[in-house]
Amino acid sequence: MKIEDLKVGRVEEKIRSLVGMVSKKKFFSACKCYENNKYGVDYVKPQLCIDEESHLIFCDRCGAVIDPFAAMLMVANFEKRQNREWGRYMESARRFWKIAHSYKPYRVALKEMEKNMGRGDKTMLPCCPKCDRAFDPADIKAYVNKKYVCD
Repeated sequence: MKIEDLKVGRVEEKIRSLVGMVSKKKFFSACKCYENNKYGVDYVKPQLCIDEESHLIFCDRCGAVIDPFAAMLMVANFEKRQNREWGRYMESARRFWKIAHSYKPYRVALKEMEKNMGRGDKTMLPCCPKCDRAFDPADIKAYVNKKYVCD
């Protein structure tokens, strides 16, 4: 800017209108749709509409014009929350898989057999499932893979 431009007459010519600047600030009204869980859920996905001609972003719920930076923050916060929830779901799935994978039904059967056998005078012996005769588990001499058992 030149010193000559600082004269009152020339500066006034360059300033067209301050009204447009003030109205633009008021034009970006704050969208209150996503504050204080208005829709009753923990967090609502932002529903935004982008006008490609005027380069404005509107809220689909209330119709307010949203500042692009505020819209970007809304979408980023939503994505961050989605990623956290996805991580929690994946962690619980991993935990469930680990428990399910470590489940050994024969261990449950052995514990049940130990509990039923007892000690001392109350010792009970298991019965053979085929002939219903009692046998001592210590007398078992061999084991066979269950893939090769034919009935």
